[in-house]
Amino acid sequence: MNRPSYAGGRSAWRRDGVLAHVALVGVLLLGIAACVAPLLAGSNPDPVPLHGSAPAPLHARTVSDVGSGSDWFGLAGTNDGGGYWVVSSRGEVERFGDATSYGDMSGTTLNDAVVGMATTPDDRGYWLNATDGGIFSFGDAKFFGSTGSMHLNKPVVGLARTDDGGGYWLVASDGGIFTFGDANFYGSIPGIGLAPAGSSDQKRLNDPIVGMVPSSDGQGYFMVAS
Repeated sequence: MNRPSYAGGRSAWRRDGVLAHVALVGVLLLGIAACVAPLLAGSNPDPVPLHGSAPAPLHARTVSDVGSGSDWFGLAGTNDGGGYWVVSSRGEVERFGDATSYGDMSGTTLNDAVVGMATTPDDRGYWLNATDGGIFSFGDAKFFGSTGSMHLNKPVVGLARTDDGGGYWLVASDGGIFTFGDANFYGSIPGIGLAPAGSSDQKRLNDPIVGMVPSSDGQGYFMVAS
């Protein structure tokens, strides 16, 4: 009976093991070379973010790309968060991302500066408002009225629409509220006996109102002072 040669088996295992290690080292060296080659060639591979989304491209557009000379101050975002509009005191509107332009007041001489913007619920239109309470509507935004022809005690500083887009509120720097369309009146700062900021009245605002936002159920609103 022939017996297996254990010595020969061990030699074969050692020989095969050495070849396997050599092959593994070769693969590792090839991998390192593939990673280092682009760097040595002067090209930068695309960065892979460790978390979150990739950084915005360097050619992303900003208001600085549309020229200077305007006071860009207002911002309104699209419902899906994929874009936004910015508005200037001259009533110019610039769009970014998936926001669509529906027009603006470019080339028109305004009586007063634009200070606010609100978009319609479907993002297919928007309103602009000026300090005299004038309203400019674009796209599917409907005009429900304004204070442009009224004498105001203090300038209008903000605009907020109702949830269904069927109306809007205007707020003045003294906390006065003006309602249009289906927007309801829930009270004002002058209505609770507080005088405007800077007045000699002891019961007065410490600082002027600069904006407002409706409550989540549309049954009220908040005002914010400077």
